[in-house]
Amino acid sequence: MRVVERRFAGQIALVTGGGSGIGAAVARRLAAEGCARVHVADIAGDNADAVAGEIDSTAHIVDVTNVAAVDRLVDEIHSRSGRL
Repeated sequence: MRVVERRFAGQIALVTGGGSGIGAAVARRLAAEGCARVHVADIAGDNADAVAGEIDSTAHIVDVTNVAAVDRLVDEIHSRSGRL
């Protein structure tokens, strides 16, 4: 049995492009390694919802080409969690 390190224990993370591919793998790994909350952001809301549901986390729809939208999301997460 492989033991997973808890190197991200208690941390709050935001993964853009987290609805598929490498981003989804990163979100899953962060959760497995102890993140208190992984915010899964993707332009494809259904994908973000699916990954967030797998890891009991939070999904966000955001287009990373829209700098203002990303800034709002970061501010929202920071105001709710006190950190990111």
